Amino acid sequence: MHGKNDESMIRQKFQALEWVLDERLRRLVAAAEAEAIGYGGPSMVSRATGVSRRGIRLGAEELKDDLGYSLKANKKTLEGISHPDRDAQFEYINRKESSGADCHQQPGNFGRYKEEGIGGKL
Repeated sequence: MHGKNDESMIRQKFQALEWVLDERLRRLVAAAEAEAIGYGGPSMVSRATGVSRRGIRLGAEELKDDLGYSLKANKKTLEGISHPDRDAQFEYINRKESSGADCHQQPGNFGRYKEEGIGGKL
């Protein structure tokens, strides 16, 4: 849990550097401080420094860009192209279900969990 002492220390550090900080550096310093704190950091740093939470968020994005992080999602593989192991897994499952390996179970029936007492009560 963070307290007023933490805010006071942040305020003191920020005031010591304030004379050399332009707007971008204010955002970056505030964002770095918030990132170091973790949960609740942006709100605490905002109260201590006067930099808005939006400004801190923008600073965090700039920091990540400067460090080479990307917020882009991974590319999806092209449809129709899949890994051979993946196909083999599905073929194995299909053979097991088709062969009647467990004649008391319907394909895809997970009722055994209830019978075996696995998981919570239904």
